[in-house]
Amino acid sequence: MKNDMGFDLTVDENLLQQMEDTALPCYPSLVEATRAGERVGIRAYTSDFSPFFGQVPGLTGVYAASGLGSSGLTTGSYYWLPFSSDYSRKNYNIRKF
Repeated sequence: MKNDMGFDLTVDENLLQQMEDTALPCYPSLVEATRAGERVGIRAYTSDFSPFFGQVPGLTGVYAASGLGSSGLTTGSYYWLPFSSDYSRKNYNIRKF
């Protein structure tokens, strides 16, 4: 399970090759491409997989939002929008972490 893989941030050449091999049938011109570089990172998640946001305790005017995991790129921009009636700010309190 990917949540149990630890924090190994080394580049895995086998995985890169698998991604290239999978993409080639869809993008045959990639055969002429040269890889310029690669980056490895981790998804931001919390111990209970719940996101958090709010003012950072002890730092006036400083806010943090994180813990979105794999959905962060698509949902992160909605953090600061008013919540619908289905959500409660207390469920995402930064002080929990």
